[in-house]
Amino acid sequence: MLPYHKYLRWSRQTYSKGPAIRPGMAAFSAYIFDFDGTLFDTRAGVGLCYERAFRELGGEYDPSMLETYMKEPLDRTFARFWEDPCRYREFVACFLAESEASMCATTAIFPDTAEALARVQGSGAAMGIVSGKTEVRIREILGRFGLGGMFRSIVGFERTKASKPDPSSLEMCLGELGEPPCGAVYVGDSPLDVAAAEAAGATGILIDRGGGTPGALTDLRMLP
Repeated sequence: MLPYHKYLRWSRQTYSKGPAIRPGMAAFSAYIFDFDGTLFDTRAGVGLCYERAFRELGGEYDPSMLETYMKEPLDRTFARFWEDPCRYREFVACFLAESEASMCATTAIFPDTAEALARVQGSGAAMGIVSGKTEVRIREILGRFGLGGMFRSIVGFERTKASKPDPSSLEMCLGELGEPPCGAVYVGDSPLDVAAAEAAGATGILIDRGGGTPGALTDLRMLP
């Protein structure tokens, strides 16, 4: 495992040199990705999901908080406003109903995603996804963009036992890939993703699409 502070030092020295992954020369045997904000821009659809869930529970949705909500588990967002676990089930049901209705059509692929995934695939490394999004929605979106056959394991909301930074979903994915954590990297857009990777014994790499985090990737094509 590459500790995050060493990864930050490596990133500052390396990113200016151009794409790092070459056929047969990947730094890791397994590349696991978060979904929202990492591979795809789902802000429009997720915003609609939160808007509906808040509205149907009688809450007031603040669109300026969307980026914050997207970087935390759904239960943590719910807990900011409500406590009743029965209402949480209602919140999730409303969120998922809107996701089914609008998520796929409103999702955009980041410009670097397809090329970066093709490079990882060409290197021979295994690939997986671990996300709080439902597996059915992940597969639907991947299919829309012609990327459905790339991932040997997808662990989504349906099989999540505990939210990140708990490592259980990442450990499940690693088990399905048949890869040890010491040779794996998990790439995500939240510090919780990095924490989950480290808890699983893997390397965590942060991507910040806005470019405001020192040492974080801004482009998946710069992956080691």
